[in-house]
Amino acid sequence: MKYSSAILSALFFSLAVLPVSLQASSVDNINAKVLVSQANQVQLQSKIDHLDKQQSALDTEYRQLLQTLEATNVYNQQLIQRLHKLDTSIDNISEQLVSVVAIDSEITPLMSQMYQSLLGFVQADIPFLQRQRLTQMQVLEADLADPELSVSAKYQKLLQAFVEEESYAAQMKSYQGNLNISGRDTQVNFLHLGRSAWYYQTLDARSVAIWQQATKRWQLLDANGNENISKAINMASNVGIPELINFNLRGLSQ
Repeated sequence: MKYSSAILSALFFSLAVLPVSLQASSVDNINAKVLVSQANQVQLQSKIDHLDKQQSALDTEYRQLLQTLEATNVYNQQLIQRLHKLDTSIDNISEQLVSVVAIDSEITPLMSQMYQSLLGFVQADIPFLQRQRLTQMQVLEADLADPELSVSAKYQKLLQAFVEEESYAAQMKSYQGNLNISGRDTQVNFLHLGRSAWYYQTLDARSVAIWQQATKRWQLLDANGNENISKAINMASNVGIPELINFNLRGLSQ
């Protein structure tokens, strides 16, 4: 819209002819509005700065969450692989356990048979160190019945018992003990030559005898046998000098 020059001139003239007081009031109003506007701008800028800081913090948190998510994904993949390997190991262990159970069910009766055979052998053998050996068999029987022991531990103890019994066959050993002789409790020196012969000799070396396994009785020996047994007892006790001894086992009944 265009205004005529006459109208504009009249408007400017009207302003020009306003009183000075009215002009000052108008300027003050304008200044006040300007100040209010500036204050509003400051508040708005403060809000903008605050929102900008919030946005920066959110951006940083978002990036951190992305990194955490990526690390979590990598860990999950590794965990899945480990779980897969664990499942495979569990399957293998389960198969082994089945085999172990099957072996246990087979070896347990076998160990029982082995124990009974060894016990029967000890009971039927020449009765040297009999109390000690039978006590060991009782301990072994308790071990074999112990549910806390593994099958392998039981089998190892059983084999040790067999090895120990076998070791007696190569020993010449002397030890003291009590023996009922003619109704009297007498202390004697015992001597066993492996499993071939078992002797006793009284501590005064006046009497010596050999065990007859067939009759379960002692057979007295002569003076020559007494002398040889004395030498053998000294050798077995690491007292005498090693020498060749004739034990004269002819006629010995096993």
